[in-house]
Amino acid sequence: MKDNSDEMGLPEKPMANKSLIENQLWHIFNYKRSSFKRVLFVKTSIDNFIKVFDFGVPLGLWVLKSYLYKRGIEADILDERLNEVRKEKIDFEKAIEPYDIIGFSVTTCEVPKVLEKAKRAKEQGKIVIIGGLFTRHNERYLLEHEFVDYVIPGVSFEPLTKLVVALSNGQKFEQIGGIEGIYQRDPSGKIIGKSVWQTDTLPSIDKSSWDKIIEDYGPYLNNKIDI
Repeated sequence: MKDNSDEMGLPEKPMANKSLIENQLWHIFNYKRSSFKRVLFVKTSIDNFIKVFDFGVPLGLWVLKSYLYKRGIEADILDERLNEVRKEKIDFEKAIEPYDIIGFSVTTCEVPKVLEKAKRAKEQGKIVIIGGLFTRHNERYLLEHEFVDYVIPGVSFEPLTKLVVALSNGQKFEQIGGIEGIYQRDPSGKIIGKSVWQTDTLPSIDKSSWDKIIEDYGPYLNNKIDI
């Protein structure tokens, strides 16, 4: 029988065979989770591939999703390339509707599509965050677009977590400006940031996420996930 618990030892949902205390812990944990803003990570499709078949698992986003989940923050991933391989048509505006924060991962070839989608997300009233390889040394360029709220260059799991918590608690510019690794505009429009957050280690991906990765991507990658 499959163990219905996450790495924190808390059940993913109330279960009849769990004790009263265990189910109470589940409700407490998920009450905390519901108090945070919901996050959607987006891996955009691109029109001009660098390779003939540019498709793979966006493992960086899965690391972020898993890291946030362990801290009580709900996050999902919209991988438009996976949707294309599956020949699924996705309404972007409808897909982002349930979420408060839309985070984009961007490399150089993805910039035009990311900026297009970021603008559309902002028009829906979403908080827009951009991270990924392109952001390093391009923080100011991205924030010159008024529909981009925050840029997180470099490794982002710790700065992103602090940012989501701060936004969920209603903190404003002054408090967020103190988070290392976050670039934003001040009230006058000046672009400011506090260096790049550094780390020697990366968090792991929880087992349930690996199971989902294999289920979603395995059939299109000969059931081999390169890491």
